[in-house]
Amino acid sequence: AYWLSLAHSRLAQLAMGDTAVGVARDESAAARHARRCLDVLEQAARPTVSTPDALGLQAACAALLGRASLLAAPLANARSANQLRSAALADARNPRVRLIAATVNFERDLLDPEARERVLLDLGQVVTLFEAERRDSVALPTWGAAEAYWYLGRVLAANSDTIAARAALEQSLLLAPDFEAAKELVARLVGRGTGR
Repeated sequence: AYWLSLAHSRLAQLAMGDTAVGVARDESAAARHARRCLDVLEQAARPTVSTPDALGLQAACAALLGRASLLAAPLANARSANQLRSAALADARNPRVRLIAATVNFERDLLDPEARERVLLDLGQVVTLFEAERRDSVALPTWGAAEAYWYLGRVLAANSDTIAARAALEQSLLLAPDFEAAKELVARLVGRGTGR
């Protein structure tokens, strides 16, 4: 149930244009996948659904639903905030929960210099938690580290810190060599550096 929901959350992100450049935004598809993500987790009868990872994933899918559907936004956004609080109470050092919390309003925060500085600090802590997790454990689920570096790279690029942004994106690609969004952002930063 968890992995199926994660797949639907990724499809919702893709439909919203969050993880790829030049992808046409399809809010109706995003809302459909976000609802499916929530439905799968709610219908699962196993105890794993109450883990911090699952609560965090529910929060992320609720936030995606709130962004994709104006009609669903008030309830979805409130649900997202509640699930994030529950996940943080269950495990405040869970890097996936912290990643979701740091990026739930990422596109909006990226445009606000003050919010961007907060996100930069949060993401710095998130990547530290992922590195500690990779050293200390091989437990599943293990998604999130490459995304954390990608988000960090985006914030650093928005702050015009091209060298640090490239370093973060290269770390993302070391963890996930096929991460197209990271490849695209590296190419844009290289093009910007060469004047293309």
